[in-house]
Amino acid sequence: MAQCSLDLSHPAFQRVISAFKDDPGFSEGLQELKRKVEAEHTSCNRVVQPMPKYPDCQNKIWKYDWSPAGARSAHRKSWRIVVIVAEPTVQPYRLIAVAVYAKNQTAQLSTRELARIFAAATKPTGECSPEVPERFHHVKQGDGDTRSLCMDCGETVAVSFQLPDIEDGQNKHLCDGNQLDFSNAGT
Repeated sequence: MAQCSLDLSHPAFQRVISAFKDDPGFSEGLQELKRKVEAEHTSCNRVVQPMPKYPDCQNKIWKYDWSPAGARSAHRKSWRIVVIVAEPTVQPYRLIAVAVYAKNQTAQLSTRELARIFAAATKPTGECSPEVPERFHHVKQGDGDTRSLCMDCGETVAVSFQLPDIEDGQNKHLCDGNQLDFSNAGT
């Protein structure tokens, strides 16, 4: 019996990866990750995200590092996938992919953002969330600049040291409709 299954069909995840549908290396790398994780769930630099301020999420958010096929890196893999494990005490584990991001654009999602993703991905279909999600996520960079990422489409909208420049970029940003919607998870 398999240790786990990695479900890549969640609607929110499919919307995120739709931008890469024409990149065979991306798809191949994702399938290779799926194969490795299903064979051994502790592979691929697995991290069980500590969530001390969010006890409902504790041990239920796992992250794996991976790369598109053919991508080479001197250190760790260049992409991160976030999976939800709704029942971490039940085996075989059922992993549900809900987010993916390039680590060169976002080093780490905050625990607050991960908790928001978890809540949206695990709520029953049709249930309304009282919290309005943040539209932009700010990531401090090593050089002192702040990168603003659109949480709807994943694009970088501004990189600056000055808050007014970041706000200007956010105000001018038009999404392409490829939204990162985590609100439709009934499974």
